[in-house]
Amino acid sequence: MSTCTTEKWTLKDLAAALNSNEHSQKKLVVPMFQRGKRWSKKQQATFIDSVKNGFPVGTMLFYKKIENNIETYLLVDGLQRSTCIRSYINNPTNFVSLENIPDKLCQEILALLSLEMDFTEDVKSELLAFIIDQNSFTNVQFIGFSTRLHDKLQVDINLSQAQEIADLLSEYYHGIHSTYDSIASSDMPIIVYSGSEDNLPMIFDRINSQGSPLSMYEVYAASWPINVRYEINSETVVEYVVKKYQSFIDDKFVIDGYNRDTLLSSRKLNAFEYMFGLSKYLVNKYSLLAFNKNQEDDINNTLGFELVDACLHDKNKISTLYKDFETLDVNKLQSTIEDSIVFVQNAVSVITKFKGNNRWEEKILHSKFQIMSMIATAFRAKFNLSEGFTINSNWSSIKDDLCKKLLLYYIYDIIDNYWSDGGTVKIYKVIKDKRYYQPIDSKAWDGVLSRYFDRSMQRVEQIRIASPSSEDMVILNNIYRMSFTANDQISQDKFDIEHIATKEQMKTFIRKSQSDGLPISSIANLCYLPEGVNRTKGSKNFYQDTNYLSIINLADVESKFSFTKAEDLTWMDYDYTGAEKASVLRDNYFKFCRNRFKEIRTRFFESLGIELPTESLL
Repeated sequence: MSTCTTEKWTLKDLAAALNSNEHSQKKLVVPMFQRGKRWSKKQQATFIDSVKNGFPVGTMLFYKKIENNIETYLLVDGLQRSTCIRSYINNPTNFVSLENIPDKLCQEILALLSLEMDFTEDVKSELLAFIIDQNSFTNVQFIGFSTRLHDKLQVDINLSQAQEIADLLSEYYHGIHSTYDSIASSDMPIIVYSGSEDNLPMIFDRINSQGSPLSMYEVYAASWPINVRYEINSETVVEYVVKKYQSFIDDKFVIDGYNRDTLLSSRKLNAFEYMFGLSKYLVNKYSLLAFNKNQEDDINNTLGFELVDACLHDKNKISTLYKDFETLDVNKLQSTIEDSIVFVQNAVSVITKFKGNNRWEEKILHSKFQIMSMIATAFRAKFNLSEGFTINSNWSSIKDDLCKKLLLYYIYDIIDNYWSDGGTVKIYKVIKDKRYYQPIDSKAWDGVLSRYFDRSMQRVEQIRIASPSSEDMVILNNIYRMSFTANDQISQDKFDIEHIATKEQMKTFIRKSQSDGLPISSIANLCYLPEGVNRTKGSKNFYQDTNYLSIINLADVESKFSFTKAEDLTWMDYDYTGAEKASVLRDNYFKFCRNRFKEIRTRFFESLGIELPTESLL
């Protein structure tokens, strides 16, 4: 029979039980379904302040059992508060802040040393550092603070002054020690559940799905089956799960039922553990999927859950994804998904791995949902789930065309911001509509390209110039993949995205003409240049720097990088001083941009192998 009783534990009792203190008659451990440690220092300080002031801080839920004559409690709900409590009890001085140190105390110290009150903040910061270094409130040698103060303020302090300062600190320290004792002896209300341990995940689910800030994925961690396990081929996936648990162990938590060596040798994970580890594995292995890859080891990345669901289902069934593992081979599932990732990676690599991207190693051009929709499309096109992930009979006849269309839609959708709204729901719609199998006609291409040019020409920039956007880079990469040779791609050279009408000159023109600003970062004003060539040129354009012209092949720059002639930039040699020149400057710059964008448009269509529409939208 299940029962719930109420117990009162002091904060000191809680810390001792979490520390597994050999003198403690109680032991508090963390179940394997617990979520990650989340509270910031500010949240922890607020909690301790609430306890100090006697404010309500909620209850915790423990599950009680007897192991080796020791009362063992599973921490079902209250991890964040428990973590905070133990941190405070073990290292209370870390919770002292500048706001806790009274100005009056610092000013009394300054008065003893005949120093100006202007040094109050210096004394306060040095005193805070001194307190934090103590780690506790016992056996503190206050006389040592005077040595630190001497080094900080470069002031002589005699023995008598040092003793008076020590007496002042001792009185203050006694006060914060008393506050600590009061907080440590405060009662924390605990609800203790006794009954079937199998009910714990359901209880955790019910508690945290009713108004709690837990994410749905953290609820899955508790509500999915815990003891149904699958042997996983990938050691790396298992290692990510081990890292999660190790983060708790490093913080001196005991995890119920966890054994590192057993987990590593058996490689058996339950459904949530597997999806947790798979998500970490995918975002770290594949650059296409490197979204939120630098999260803490114990924080869940949702990508793997979303991707697997998109591959398997026609609508969101993430909450019951574990049921698929009861009938599917999880290792075949992983290998086929990875196969699909590689297929999409190869399809779009001419853009994503373009040489110029070396200057933007951390930048992903696409959205998470766009790339997942492509992977899920490839997965469904190639593999037959009902027949154990066998390859569909028509795969060999459709794969080349699908590869080409994925590249086209990759470029088209980024320029059009197609994935700027909608999440997983849009993935299912794209798959259902077979979007990536449909051709894109030349008028649609012209429309999306022209609309982006118009948007880029609406920018008003004077001093702060926008960095190249994902749309800019996709357009440029698509164009320049045709003019970059194989040697360019494999060389050690790096390339910059440069403004043809250079930023510094344009800023000067705008300032002198008192202009409101111009779209300096417009796509029409951007080109790739070899790093060495670009930085030799400096702030002048291609045709203005005589030293630059003497060391480069201008014809090569014009044909391969700038797509310009000298006459296209003669307007940059004019004087734009005076407000009356603002409109002249604008007209000249806009004419240059329109003409160059026509060249960009032509090369863009050529690179895609699409015939230019007879009527331009420009």
